[in-house]
Amino acid sequence: MFSREAAAAMKTEELLRTASRLFNRKGIDATSLDEIGAALGATKGVIYHYLSDKPDLVAKCYRRAFDLGDRILEAMARFEGEGVARAAAGFRLLVEMNARAEFSPLAPLAGVEALKPDARDEITALARRSEHAFPAAVEAGIADGSMREVDLLGTGVALAGTFGWIPKWFDGEDEERIQSIADEFQRLYLFGLKAR
Repeated sequence: MFSREAAAAMKTEELLRTASRLFNRKGIDATSLDEIGAALGATKGVIYHYLSDKPDLVAKCYRRAFDLGDRILEAMARFEGEGVARAAAGFRLLVEMNARAEFSPLAPLAGVEALKPDARDEITALARRSEHAFPAAVEAGIADGSMREVDLLGTGVALAGTFGWIPKWFDGEDEERIQSIADEFQRLYLFGLKAR
């Protein structure tokens, strides 16, 4: 029923999600591979079966986080309605992604300086692309008059910091709390962006 490739992909996903959750909580430098293994119920040797070293793990966690962000951008592109509603829907998805334990993306750019040069350049390029992609996705709201004029790049950078702190505050297990957090962040976002 399951191919070896599918089973390996599932194990890799669990490793990346668990590592990202622990990195977000404790910091990359303060989280050991032994701790990640213990959280998975595996040994460090099993972890090394899926990666070459800790910087490789961090780079893979970042790639996964940016992939999740790309999926939200794709969902925003399919959303119909005013630009402010599209932006608010994307914002809610970002909050939920960062609040839910089953996603646990690695927070933006903590520890990127410890990556190997090629991986650091790749992850920095993905971050720069993301810094421009999300603001570009909300420009329609300014164009259609549903959002006030804002510095989109500055707003995007400020919001990235917001999302990065969600997994530090919240364990992501309480569905009612996840919805409450998403509601409040969305209200705050709309209060600041909606045209009067």
